[in-house]
Formats: sequence, C-alpha cells, structure tokens
Amino acid sequence: HPELKGVYLCWNKLLVAVTDDLFHKAGIKNCNVYQYRSFLQEKDPRQTFIRKTDDFWDSGDVSDAVNHLVDRLRSAPDFIPYDYIIVDESQDIFDKGVEYVLEGLTSARRDLTSARFLLFYDNEQGYKSEERELDDFAERISRASAHFMLNENKRVQYNKDIVKFAEKIYETDSLESWLTMVENEEDSLISVERFNNPVNLLQRINAIQKTICEEHLCNDSILLLSADLSKMTISSMQSSMGSSLSITEVRELNEKNVCLKKDKLLWTTMLKYKGLECRRVFLALKKSRVFDSVRKFELYVGMTRAIAEINILVLEDEQRI
Repeated sequence: HPELKGVYLCWNKLLVAVTDDLFHKAGIKNCNVYQYRSFLQEKDPRQTFIRKTDDFWDSGDVSDAVNHLVDRLRSAPDFIPYDYIIVDESQDIFDKGVEYVLEGLTSARRDLTSARFLLFYDNEQGYKSEERELDDFAERISRASAHFMLNENKRVQYNKDIVKFAEKIYETDSLESWLTMVENEEDSLISVERFNNPVNLLQRINAIQKTICEEHLCNDSILLLSADLSKMTISSMQSSMGSSLSITEVRELNEKNVCLKKDKLLWTTMLKYKGLECRRVFLALKKSRVFDSVRKFELYVGMTRAIAEINILVLEDEQRI
C-alpha cells in the first residue's frame, strides 16, 4: 500500500538500524524508521516539552510531556495523522507516553479504539516490569485491540535449553547457583567457562576471534558484554595490562556496521543488543555477589539473543577491571 504513510518506532538504536536496512532492501519507502526518543525530539525541536537529557528520559515526566506534545501537534492547521504506527519492543516505552502517540497521531478523534497501530511486546524483557506496571499499560492498550499471544518462543526452537535456563534466572537467588545449574545440565548446548583474571579472559576471546574468522562464522556470531565489563573496551583492557598480551582487536558493533558483512567478531553490550538475535552468542560477564533485578534482567536479555548456541565466559576475579 504505497499510498499509506506510516512510522516504525522502537527504543534500541541498533534495532532501528537493522529495521531501516530491512525496509530499504524490501523497497518499503513509505514507513519511516525512528528511535522513539529521536522521533519525539524531532517533533519538538525547541524542546518545549521533550528535553534531550538522560535525566528527563529517566524521570516520570515523559508521559505527561508526550501528551502535551501530541495535543500541540494535533492543534496545528496542517496536522495529518499517520495511516499507521508500528512499535517494536513496546515494553521499553509503555510508560513513556506511547499510548498518547498511538491514539493522537493515527486517529482523527484521538481515540485508541479508532487508532491504527501494531505493537509487539514481551513484558518479561521489560526492565523492572512490575515496578513500572508494564502489564497494566499492555492491558489498557489491549482493550482497544485485537490481541495475539505466541504460545512458545519461536526464536530458539532449536535449543530449548536457552529458554529453560533464561526463565530460571528470575527463580535463582545467586549468579553462582544459576551457573552451577547450567554446568550440571547434561548434553547441553550452553557452555560455561570460568577465568581467574582478565588476562585469561582476553586470551580466550582472542582464541574465539581466531576460530570464528578461520571458520567464516563472523556473521553468525556476536560477543555480548555485561555492563560492568563494557565500561572498558577490549582494546583498553589490553592496554591497561601492558604489551605482554597480544590480542586481535575486537571492534564494537554500532549503527554503521551492524548491517555490513563482517570479517571479525564484534562486541556490544547485552542491553544494546536487545531486540536483535544471532545464531551463536558469547556472553562475557563479571562475577558478582550482587544478583539483583537489574543484573537478572541484563542476563535474561543476553541469553534470549541466541538462536542456537551460547557460550558463557565468566570472570571470577573480584578486582575492579
């Protein structure tokens, strides 16, 4: 339907880049792809309602600000609603005014029942979902929608262990208990390797990089780091330990190279890769006694990025990297 004008929204910048590339290859020119934050900031260039600071987006003021912005956009004499809006990974923005965007920018009456939208969401992958009351947002929007629920995880149908152990993350009190559970599973496609210091970890990453390149598996593999490990890049960790360690540089995945053919293993964080998937995932994380909801959420997201195989690399050393 080339005559229809739509917009695709999500929170993750890497997902935006991948989706935009897919739309371009499919010849879809009438649906613009935006990161949700950038979309609203473009609609409010003077920052009358939508501020650009991280503090604003982390506050509870976003929803009301979006509501006011939508009111102003609708009051413009040249306002024309979108024919449809697609929102992916909606759990990331349920509490950031997306309901007002749907009802206000796709409906002549500003009514959710007459709005035209398609939402995808999984509240299990929503950060602090209970605290943010994501189920309430989803239920309210669902009242005005046809609602479909997948009865199984379609991404990892070849490795049910991934689903099983990802779900057990929230049922376990400590990271060590969860790792031991994974290690004790017989005939599992999930492997756990432990390292006593950063040097050994980097040596292992170097070996993985070499194997991945030799077997031409770079496009089917990704290295995902936990937040505490990602505070220092692979190259800077190497530099901090002197020249005795030789490691092939592992470049960071970004919006510019995410859709390119890869000749090396790339890394990003577990949360930045949210919404994307890869056949083989290497998860690198730092052992910690703290296993709170934030760390569980991060690990759950990392685990569920894999289609077929996961290798977990655990840095046991407690020293700060």
